[in-house]
Amino acid sequence: LLVDSSGHDTYISDIFGQGSSYWYALGMLVDLAGNDKYLSFQYAQGVGTHLTLGILLDENGDDYYFSKGVSQGCGHDLSAGILIDYSGDDTYQANDLSQGAGSANGFGWLVDYRGDDSYQIKGRHNTQGYGNPRRDYGSIGLFMDLMGKDEYIGNGSNDNYWIIDSKW
Repeated sequence: LLVDSSGHDTYISDIFGQGSSYWYALGMLVDLAGNDKYLSFQYAQGVGTHLTLGILLDENGDDYYFSKGVSQGCGHDLSAGILIDYSGDDTYQANDLSQGAGSANGFGWLVDYRGDDSYQIKGRHNTQGYGNPRRDYGSIGLFMDLMGKDEYIGNGSNDNYWIIDSKW
């Protein structure tokens, strides 16, 4: 558990950092204020893998999130991964299996409550509300931006509503 109450912070990890968990664990990063940067390669920024729960919660500030994949609210292998950002004009960048993605019977959730945000992805096939089938049942991914004028680069262009082509 990492809790930060103020300041403009930069969090850097390679893999398994910034609110991530691995095998029967809980991992959390809670940042209450500041314009923060979250930089990681993968398995970061609210990700749970292998029967775990990973949470990244950012309460306030104009934040920047970057990860290659399996990040930004991703649940993998019977796990849950959650990224919640309450306010600020935020920027999210990821390649694949990120931004509210469920994989191998996982639950992934990215929710951004307020702000004019920008979302950029490269892999349209498994991001932003993606869930895949495994072991005779599915995975669930939820991607929610609740307020603000937002920009979507790489998947969708409607600031009001869209559904990704995912079986689950």
